[in-house]
Amino acid sequence: MSIGNNPLILNPRYKASDLQKLPDGPPYYELISGNLTMSPSPTYQHQRILRDIFFALHNFVNENNLGEVLCAPLDVEFDDMNVYQPDIFFISKTNSGIITDSKIIGAPDIIIEILSGNKYHDLNTKRYSYEIFGVREFWLVDPKKKTVEILENLDMEFVRFSYAKHEGIVKSKILNGFSIEINDLLG
Repeated sequence: MSIGNNPLILNPRYKASDLQKLPDGPPYYELISGNLTMSPSPTYQHQRILRDIFFALHNFVNENNLGEVLCAPLDVEFDDMNVYQPDIFFISKTNSGIITDSKIIGAPDIIIEILSGNKYHDLNTKRYSYEIFGVREFWLVDPKKKTVEILENLDMEFVRFSYAKHEGIVKSKILNGFSIEINDLLG
């Protein structure tokens, strides 16, 4: 398998099985509509926000025995042409059948994407895929705009459930009682 010279989109029309042929470790690739893509390394701010959300969500889920909270790099395979590595995701106990040793096969209950260098795919391609493949809740965290938007999936269409800009609290729809103060997160 040849991996062309373009650092963002490489040789279109790959399949999920092609990802298995790549060497383990960085750089990490996603398969977006059959296109092999590589994102730049995340920034310090991205990783700090990821850490803070991950630990808050992990602690809440653990304390309430609700399922698993995981983060990239771990493949989430939606179909043969779409394999993503969401920043953070939650899989409920009732949905745990999608977990395998090597990857997740199917839609997590919640996906959280922290916008950074490759935000076009997060805002467009991935968002659409998350809708149609049945992700129940999608969080978009925008460090530059200092916003957090939580979308719930109603009949394969995301609708805003909770939103805050600069300050305020956002609340999860499917994890009753879980909320985050965004001033602490993005401040």
